[in-house]
Amino acid sequence: MPDGSRDMYVGLGVLSAPEYQGSVKRDTSAQPLIQMEWSSGVFVSGMSLGMHLSREPSLEFGPLVSIAPGRDYNGTARGAGGISEIGGPTLGPITGAGDRAGIDFSGGNLLYGLDSVPSRLQAGGFVNFYLTPDWRITNSLQYGSGRDRKGVIWNIGLQHIAAELAPNHRVSASLGVNMVNRSYNQSYFGVTDVEFDRGAVAAFYPEAGMRDMYVAARWNWLLSPRWMLTSSARFARLQDEAKKSPLVRRQNDVSIAMGLAYRF
Repeated sequence: MPDGSRDMYVGLGVLSAPEYQGSVKRDTSAQPLIQMEWSSGVFVSGMSLGMHLSREPSLEFGPLVSIAPGRDYNGTARGAGGISEIGGPTLGPITGAGDRAGIDFSGGNLLYGLDSVPSRLQAGGFVNFYLTPDWRITNSLQYGSGRDRKGVIWNIGLQHIAAELAPNHRVSASLGVNMVNRSYNQSYFGVTDVEFDRGAVAAFYPEAGMRDMYVAARWNWLLSPRWMLTSSARFARLQDEAKKSPLVRRQNDVSIAMGLAYRF
């Protein structure tokens, strides 16, 4: 980007996703769209903030902070999304921990009896390698999620960047895996003996491993120099310890989003 320049989008969309990973129930909610990038290298994409430090066109790296998703008896709450993945994977869901008192957990809610997982600020970095001008390998590692703030998530992906299929229509696609440590898995997929005694599903203490494998696609339609219609779809399949959790009733996870963004 030229020195002193910026590129900024804000908008509003709709997100349809499972209430939490492994749930058979779905939730549809409004989702703010936020994406900003400055010539200094600083960028905001959804609920992620980072900075590009590399001067090499074939290499991107820098610090990355984001909000890790929280979860309460209603599942995972939703937050802002982006319109592309300029610094690595965008983390959409935010916050969620709420007061469980007075809530009726009848009706087969598998989160009954579980402690809430607060939203957390997680920090780390990203390194992306360009194989060609259109293909890159993405890496991001972040620490700080989960109940004890010790959760680690490592994302590795292959991404095709914004191919122009027709004038004003650009499509990108990606695939990858998410690796997590034991603390992360215990927070989001585990059940302690104490939680079991409260009436939760069977106790489960997962180890570290692969959380999921995923494929995703995004379509951006430039309606005018200022307005963009953005749509995305993501299919993920839980793996290893995560899929064995008694909280998981569906191994496949499909999320769909669409929104309208304005460019400043």
